[in-house]
Amino acid sequence: VKELITKRFPHFTFSDATPAKVVSSRKGILTTLKMFNAKNQELQQIINTEVPKNSKEIEEARALGDLKENAEYHAAKERQTFLNAAVTTLTTEIGSATVIDRKEVDASKVAFGTRVTLEDHEAEKVEHFTILGPWESKPTENIISYLSPLGDKLMGAKVGESLKFTINERKYDFTVKTIEVADF
Repeated sequence: VKELITKRFPHFTFSDATPAKVVSSRKGILTTLKMFNAKNQELQQIINTEVPKNSKEIEEARALGDLKENAEYHAAKERQTFLNAAVTTLTTEIGSATVIDRKEVDASKVAFGTRVTLEDHEAEKVEHFTILGPWESKPTENIISYLSPLGDKLMGAKVGESLKFTINERKYDFTVKTIEVADF
């Protein structure tokens, strides 16, 4: 009901309302230019090298005869299915990706392209996370996706804010110490 009222009367506010946390109004994947270009190169590699190579493998295997019991043919056809799926996936992701430039990053809150320093009250240590997209994610290096469960919980937080949440039965208790534009 509140949503309908808000749509009909956009300036109306409810006394108990807490502002909605909006991660992004953009559709698709947020990414850096470097990774966008890498994904485009990967797609071109598949289209220009892997697919023709696979077509040749299918042709050579077909020449061996009986297709029913031809392992080379079946392996090549399986690879063709894999390559076609990879092309479709990459084409869709690249087509819906939004490249974010460092100059666009707002370091007043945790967002794509920021590096956040957190005081971890559970582990009693300071942690640093860089928030990027799923293509750039390297959890072992504390580069996490804004779409990951932890990244999602951090998004929109501001310096000084306390964050308490649970992910997969693990409790987190952070205080945001600093936020800066990440080096990407």
